[in-house]
Amino acid sequence: TPMFTLFPYTTLFRSQIDAMLDGKPFILHPMEGSSVFINQPDRFEIPEDVIVVGMENAENFMQIRLQRWLFDALFPGRQLLFVCRYPQENLEHLRSWLLRIPNHYIHFGYFDLAVVHIYLSEFYAHLGNRSSFLVPSDIEERLAEGNAALYNQQYARFRNMAVTEDRKSTRLNSSHQLIS
Repeated sequence: TPMFTLFPYTTLFRSQIDAMLDGKPFILHPMEGSSVFINQPDRFEIPEDVIVVGMENAENFMQIRLQRWLFDALFPGRQLLFVCRYPQENLEHLRSWLLRIPNHYIHFGYFDLAVVHIYLSEFYAHLGNRSSFLVPSDIEERLAEGNAALYNQQYARFRNMAVTEDRKSTRLNSSHQLIS
């Protein structure tokens, strides 16, 4: 059965997202500590102005309220709908849903080569300019405290990765310089 997990979020954490499921009104407003499972994504609609944020890992997804400051600063007053790409079986259903809706998709995860590869191959390759990769404003500080051994391991695997999105290419080259 097709399904994916989502979690609605707004900058106020009090607002709801007025969605539609099977042509009927469906209000998204889960309590803290809960999320919503959609098992009919082909019948699920959200307003066009809602930004869909794909979470790279389940732990981040379940603790998104701890990162509220980041999203409040980047998207003040905007409605955000967080979706989780895990478990991996969800990916195809999530991507099919994203292709069907006009909403902008933002990929949020660790800033490492493996995650950039996932974004480029699993989302940008299909959604094009309707997608983007969230790069926090303090990325240089984060990279300076990064794990050099993990970076070197990933670099060996992804050093020839074709970065087809110009917005990422500049940041990725800067990242190589900061970490090297």
